Amino acid sequence: METDKFTSVIVPSKRKTLLQSCLASLKKQTYPADMFEVIAISPEKYIEENSSSIVIRNIVDSKANQAEARNIAEKSANGEILAFCDDDCILPPNWINNGVQHFSNGDVATVGGPSNPPLENVSSRELLSGLLMMSFLGTGSHRKAYTAASETKPRLCRPVEIICANMFVDRNKFREVGGFDGIVPQEEDRLNTKFIKKGYKVLYDPNCFNIHYQRPYGFRFIRNMFWLMAGQGSLAMSRLSPSSIYYLIPSAFVVGLIVGPFLFFIPHVEFLYILGLIVYAFSVFLESGRLTLMLKIQKRSKFLAFLTLPFVLLIHHIVAGIGFIFGFFRQLLHGIRLRLGGK
Repeated sequence: METDKFTSVIVPSKRKTLLQSCLASLKKQTYPADMFEVIAISPEKYIEENSSSIVIRNIVDSKANQAEARNIAEKSANGEILAFCDDDCILPPNWINNGVQHFSNGDVATVGGPSNPPLENVSSRELLSGLLMMSFLGTGSHRKAYTAASETKPRLCRPVEIICANMFVDRNKFREVGGFDGIVPQEEDRLNTKFIKKGYKVLYDPNCFNIHYQRPYGFRFIRNMFWLMAGQGSLAMSRLSPSSIYYLIPSAFVVGLIVGPFLFFIPHVEFLYILGLIVYAFSVFLESGRLTLMLKIQKRSKFLAFLTLPFVLLIHHIVAGIGFIFGFFRQLLHGIRLRLGGK
């Protein structure tokens, strides 16, 4: 196993309590303590530097977004490898080992794995958020960033399968492509796309996982999903191709809901529309049953999750569809303004 690469773990944070839990898990790493450092970047001073057996530094910046914060931290890092995670992540003891070992191959630019949402000892709203992120009907190809399912072996992957909450990057290659472009969300998607265009490898290792607590399901979670999908819509317009074909489905669903009532005025077509709604309802209830069956919680809580999740999926599909369309046309209008000489 490759353990001779000095690694800089970079954690942007605006939540002091969560950061402390993340740092506590980093202090338990099996990777040699003298072979990695931790750089937390926060709006104010959250930690005392060098307060443990590992080197911990705290950079204060109150204006940078997540992508900019990671770029700022990289500039003061000492590692050959950059390990990115979020402050609401708990890192298993072998997390750094599992990520760094793949960089013995000089063609590898990025290694990532699932950030598993905890499904036990969490609130019902956190449970719903976690199930949604792990669902194929919820996030399509992006679900691989939250669950490895039955996968056991490392493989080449698409950018959409890796997120900054669990990502290792070769620092020299990071600098070669200019780091994160400073735009959020989907900054990791943009970065890894640049790596692939350069001919570098982006790997997904199901064994390189961490625990990632999700925001409780509610307005803030829904708002966050809207902007995530707006980011995907923006990327699709820039590339003239979506990161995953599955991202087009929620938008098609939203358009279908809008034009659907008018189909009732077309003979025989209304039957197909009703059939589509029936198939959709059956699919979301089937997916809800599949997800809740794997839960090791009380039957009453499991039953409530089964009944609630279909409505969560419906809301998610509508919000995701609108978000994607919004991001697509916003980027289109931005491009038109640039061509016309505007700002």
